[in-house]
Amino acid sequence: MVETPAGVGFFCADIERALKFRLQSAKDNLKYIDANVLLKLSGDFGQGFTKITISFGEAQRPNSPAKNFVAAVFPAKDSRANMEVYGGTLWDQIDQLKLLDGRKVKWFLGGDLSFVWGIVGHCGSARTTFPSPVCTCGRDQLLDEDKCRLRSVTETVQQAQQFGQAIQRGESATKALRSATIGIVKTPLLPAIDFDRLSSRRSTSFKASATRLYGNSSGRRHAKQRGNGAAFTTEWPKTICMALAYLGKIQAFSKAQPLLPREVAELEDHMDNFKAFIVDQPQMRLLLSQKPKAHLLLVHFVPFARQHHFLGLMDEQGDEALHSVWRRLEQLWKTMPDVAQIRQNSSIKTQSTAELEQDRMDDEEDDEDYFADAG
Repeated sequence: MVETPAGVGFFCADIERALKFRLQSAKDNLKYIDANVLLKLSGDFGQGFTKITISFGEAQRPNSPAKNFVAAVFPAKDSRANMEVYGGTLWDQIDQLKLLDGRKVKWFLGGDLSFVWGIVGHCGSARTTFPSPVCTCGRDQLLDEDKCRLRSVTETVQQAQQFGQAIQRGESATKALRSATIGIVKTPLLPAIDFDRLSSRRSTSFKASATRLYGNSSGRRHAKQRGNGAAFTTEWPKTICMALAYLGKIQAFSKAQPLLPREVAELEDHMDNFKAFIVDQPQMRLLLSQKPKAHLLLVHFVPFARQHHFLGLMDEQGDEALHSVWRRLEQLWKTMPDVAQIRQNSSIKTQSTAELEQDRMDDEEDDEDYFADAG
């Protein structure tokens, strides 16, 4: 428990024991898709409280609120500062959890950008509430794909080269990547849930990105004139892919729930219709233009699904459902009678019953004495 002037927060004091118990009880409902224990750390603010949750990626419905283990709850927004204050020993416990039930633990991050970058330590942007790691879109351009500019490929390549050189010097991947991306990220709140535990695709997975960025041979020729074409003339180095993954192209659980091409097409159609509706309704456009989540959904989410054929465990569906459960519990609590009054009434009722029973027994004794005297 952590107490501050703003309120009292709670965190799990023994994460390993709690997760081991839940893993044992959920064994019949796991897919066993990986030799590791796949855990998603997520969190979201709602109903006045931030709920930090952990769920098993092997569960049949990993985003179901029933599969979420609530690791911490506190009455404040999910900012980095608040998570540091109210998290207590939670972050150290998670960082030190290497094995669970004899299996190696692999962590993934979920939740919205506010929570994710509160954990990873994104330096933020002055123009967006939830800054994206892969684009520079301003608040007034959130629904305009044409205004969404991805990070410079040249900058990414330079960072990847620095990263590769650091690895050759014998530095750890986590330390090297932090030094290579200085100015982009701060020291993570969770060092272990950094790049060392994130799965990256093979370098061939990003060929589609190169084609999409530069298009056909004409597009590549123009790119080469701008000085960027050389990056795509050969197989992308592994270090570049690793850097890209860290900067937002995180791929999780692709073996678990691959999307069919038909499902990806349906998702694209759905989002196209949604965007058309926003454009046709000025009041909706005004409302959603202030929501960076809409930008994340329209501009980044669909391309991610198209490339990886997977939606991942990066959503906050389970956490949003917890808000609803929390709200219902609050309403139920408000309608419950006072506990002290219930106990008092119960005590009075018990006392009254005892007195009535005693009176009945006294009457029976008087009757027995009367008949004895009469005899």
